Amino acid sequence: MIKNNTGFGFGELTIGLLILFAAFILFFGKKVFSIKRVKHYQLIDEELNIKQDYQKNINIGSIIGGTKTRFTENGEGHGLSVYFDIYLENAQGHKGWTSQYDKHKPILRIGNSPHIYVNHKTGMLVVMLQYKDNPYYSHYPQIEVELPHQKWTKVLVVIDGRYVNIYYDDKLIKSAKLGNVPYLHLTDDSVVVIGEQGNNMQGKVRDLRLYYSPAHLEDL
Repeated sequence: MIKNNTGFGFGELTIGLLILFAAFILFFGKKVFSIKRVKHYQLIDEELNIKQDYQKNINIGSIIGGTKTRFTENGEGHGLSVYFDIYLENAQGHKGWTSQYDKHKPILRIGNSPHIYVNHKTGMLVVMLQYKDNPYYSHYPQIEVELPHQKWTKVLVVIDGRYVNIYYDDKLIKSAKLGNVPYLHLTDDSVVVIGEQGNNMQGKVRDLRLYYSPAHLEDL
């Protein structure tokens, strides 16, 4: 008598498909979902050799687009991220400047806050924010970290609530906890300013992106 051996049945097939689906989610799901979650606006794409007369203004309203009037749901925002590549020249003294050598040179300013600068005299990258409950400039918290000269450096600045993280070349360089919640000027009347006419750094910038939320390295 010959037995009818069904072998690989419906139940086994279902289990196999579930395992394949779980493997897909494990390996690809994180990237897929992070792309949907974190979006960005490309402020500068190609390499830009910044001259002293350079300045570019972009209205937040044009970045938001459509009928939406706010960068985030509440307008003030709980976080954002800025990514860029920078090559800082080894400038010395006051020669060739149209402003004070030791003055902060803005890379990016978003309304009243946040602002990102470089300072050639101190060799620092400076992230400056405004507190919600204290609008006075002298009380703005400043997070500073030394910036390499005469080499390209990938910079990621992440503002997430009271926390500010600064990455260089995919490595966490500094993490700071602010004394209070910062104000992020992200309503549609705000202006994103790249550089500052008559007060620019000496160097180059490329691939400048503004992320709509706190980003992670794997989101870039």
